[in-house]
Amino acid sequence: MFLNRFTYYYLTQVVDIGLAIDVSDADPPEIEAMDGRVTVLGPDNACLVCAELVEPEIARAEAMKRDHPDDYEKLKHEAYVVGEGNPAPAVVTFTTELACMAVNEMLQRTVGFRAVEGSAPNRVRKFHLCEDRRPGYKPRSGCRICDDDGLWGRGDIDPFIGRVS
Repeated sequence: MFLNRFTYYYLTQVVDIGLAIDVSDADPPEIEAMDGRVTVLGPDNACLVCAELVEPEIARAEAMKRDHPDDYEKLKHEAYVVGEGNPAPAVVTFTTELACMAVNEMLQRTVGFRAVEGSAPNRVRKFHLCEDRRPGYKPRSGCRICDDDGLWGRGDIDPFIGRVS
């Protein structure tokens, strides 16, 4: 969430990668889907929230777990924490491939080694299907991060990048 805001306040592109592995409940578990993603954040691209890649409530819970573990455990016990207990292991060969995709995207934006339409704000590699996709996400109307160019490039402000504790 920090980088999501930082990229717009400072007009700095951020390349975000992620790997999701869905496994069955079978014993032993079987891989049902494995999706890798490279997303470039920045003005004129949808932020991570609008692209539905980050859930603010889960990010809030993760920050609470890190910064206020006692409060987190209390809310977890009261069933107010979403997504607890669902680890997503990463496999080195797949995360390495995603890192290469991210570097290639950065190189494309720097030196343009692909065709004219070679850059994409989002690339998804469906490892289990052996195919790639380029989903198009648009900012949600009224998003305070990516649909409001009034904060783009504001840089150093107080509070920092508009965050409040």
